[in-house]
Amino acid sequence: MNQAIIFTDLQQWQAQLQVMVLPVQINGTTLDCHIGLGYLLAGQAMTQDVELINAAFDAKRFDIEDELEQIIEALGGEIDAPICLE
Repeated sequence: MNQAIIFTDLQQWQAQLQVMVLPVQINGTTLDCHIGLGYLLAGQAMTQDVELINAAFDAKRFDIEDELEQIIEALGGEIDAPICLE
């Protein structure tokens, strides 16, 4: 685990954008990561039920964080726009 990358517990569903927003701190700078509804519910029936979307996020949280960490490291931590998983 890279200690320069810290994921918070402040995720929030943005219904208008159809994404879960997960803030991440990279070397002290906060950046948003957007995880799309299709990514969260892959293999499941689509829904707009926030409780089911949050449950899907919770079930995949560690895999999502691992994938985001790999992306951040591959970019050398030099990111100035939200990272999106679709």
